[in-house]
Amino acid sequence: MMGMLSNLLQSNKKGQAALEFYIYASAFVFFLGLIGLFFLNSVLTESEQRESELAYEVGGQYADMINFALVAGNGFQGKFYMPKVIAGKEYVTYLGNTTTGEVSGFAIVSFETTDRLTGYSYPLNTKNISGDLKIKSVEIIDHILVNNTKGRIYIQVN
Repeated sequence: MMGMLSNLLQSNKKGQAALEFYIYASAFVFFLGLIGLFFLNSVLTESEQRESELAYEVGGQYADMINFALVAGNGFQGKFYMPKVIAGKEYVTYLGNTTTGEVSGFAIVSFETTDRLTGYSYPLNTKNISGDLKIKSVEIIDHILVNNTKGRIYIQVN
């Protein structure tokens, strides 16, 4: 009888050790998962911030191109290369009110992020602009052509 009791206690200790191992392993995997989620969240936040910074830079370059064409004077003709996508997303540039065709004096770049519409505006030195006032990034075949003819800036998608 004593031998049987001893064997039963031995098998319980083995079972207890296995159970403790599984509890410790589960806790380790759980905390490792929590740490992984924390890092994933910070990477996604950083990715959205980079998208916004890239969109801000593209819009700034677009506005600078228009302002440069004005300062360069009559006869200026330049090509401006814009990316077709910003961080894998299409975007739109506006140079004013697209329904009335009135130029506002601001260049606006907008794109959709995962949860909202994001846009940036940039001041222009002139409202004397004609041509393609609204440009969808996917419509850009190669470049945007910018001309200054007697102080009037003409924009054309090529």
